[in-house]
Amino acid sequence: MKKDTSRKIRTAAFLAVLAAVTTFVSCKNDDDEVIIITPDVPEEVLPTESQDSITKYMNIYEGDTPPELNGQFLSKPHKLIYASYDPENDSTFFYDRYVAFVFSSGHGIDFYGKQWDDSLQDAQGNYHAGYYEEHIQNLKITGTGDNFSCYYITEGYPNGMYAKQSTIFSGEWVKGEGLKDFKVAVILVETSGNPNLQPKGSFRILGDADGLAEVNNWMGKATEPASHGEGGGDAFFLFRK
Repeated sequence: MKKDTSRKIRTAAFLAVLAAVTTFVSCKNDDDEVIIITPDVPEEVLPTESQDSITKYMNIYEGDTPPELNGQFLSKPHKLIYASYDPENDSTFFYDRYVAFVFSSGHGIDFYGKQWDDSLQDAQGNYHAGYYEEHIQNLKITGTGDNFSCYYITEGYPNGMYAKQSTIFSGEWVKGEGLKDFKVAVILVETSGNPNLQPKGSFRILGDADGLAEVNNWMGKATEPASHGEGGGDAFFLFRK
């Protein structure tokens, strides 16, 4: 992808409201027990009209016996597999994608992520290179055996217009090795017609190009940026995962 100033401006507009992004949390009953496992990925996360297209490029698992996913991994090289808005582009590599899933039976799954970015914006509106880090609480998970799909939804107001996107991680947990066939789908579920975003329903799928996101205990360690990848961000910043 080619970088240009307009993309940075659109990215800045979203980063200004990134603090307003929230994560949906579901409750099970009057006791407010957090739902950890769902029988499938719900339609609000994986819209019916997008399901067939997405499952051409990645597995979406179902079932109520997923693994107790818990570990730290590295997707390297991290590659764009398919983008609905740019279907001919299947050769873009992104900076290495660090991911961690921390499981507890009473709390659910927390997701931690880290990825180098060439154009992060600070509080003064200045751009600099550095790691963009994430912490998302209470992911939901579905699957059977070692196969899983886990997901969350984020909301925000880029350019003052409501937007919602979903993120789905899928793979097979091979203990001691990593996540086999690791894939990530990011779907723009709602854009409110924002002209600075890709159209509603757009999605991209990324994953480990060699088929295994290996175990990598990266949390708490200093990491250097990869020597390959694309910096900068799309208008909806999280959409570039």
